[in-house]
Amino acid sequence: MTISIIIVAFNSGTLLKDCLDSVITSLPDDEIIVVDNHPENFDLIRFENIYTDVIFVNNPINNGFGGGNNLGVHSSSGDLLFFLNPDTIINNFDREALVSNYTKTTIILQDFHSIILITCIVSPLNLFLR
Repeated sequence: MTISIIIVAFNSGTLLKDCLDSVITSLPDDEIIVVDNHPENFDLIRFENIYTDVIFVNNPINNGFGGGNNLGVHSSSGDLLFFLNPDTIINNFDREALVSNYTKTTIILQDFHSIILITCIVSPLNLFLR
């Protein structure tokens, strides 16, 4: 089971660097996605050169934190979605405990034209299962 870590950044600089370093150390085999919510952020090029295994998504318009997260979700391929703020540092993260102890809940939402099945995690962490 893979985790897609989604981080929405806006002029985050050093905070983003520290966050990425901690995520790479704690979750080295999972997918990391950074959505740059500042369309003219030239620091992003520097980060792309340093963090070659991280997926960087340049948001052409700043449509807010939620919009940035949605863009990250569309760029993700993991089984679990893990949303982080760029000022987050992960220490002593037990990935196996997270994956083995999640609880699946199925929510059915009915739209006018279709039924959408969504599976999510019930957890104190900000995680969702696709």
